[in-house]
Amino acid sequence: MRSWFQLGWGRWLDLARYHWLVLLGFICVASLVFTWNSYGLVMLSMANVGFLETHGLRAVREGGLTQLLMIGGKGFVSLLSYLAFKGIEVELVSRWRSLGAPAQSAASDKTASPARKGPSVRSKRR
Repeated sequence: MRSWFQLGWGRWLDLARYHWLVLLGFICVASLVFTWNSYGLVMLSMANVGFLETHGLRAVREGGLTQLLMIGGKGFVSLLSYLAFKGIEVELVSRWRSLGAPAQSAASDKTASPARKGPSVRSKRR
């Protein structure tokens, strides 16, 4: 069986090739989907469980079990949007940190001394 990357999905899932504004738009959409689904899930699941507990088998015949499966599907979509949010967040934070990293030059390597001069921290504590 071929993996997703071999089927061509790898280039779509490679977040490093997108511009940061596109990733920011994706992260906004993912957070909105996650928030909307989470709020709806709490209200629907509480109502559905109460309906199934109160009416039992009749609730199952009226579609309570189907609604419960739909709530599970919404939970899965909510989980996927959360994972997308976290994946994009990691990519954006790594890009942000790489922008602030100081550039190493040959001049700074020559002036930096590997050994620290002066009294050590331990000697000051004693």
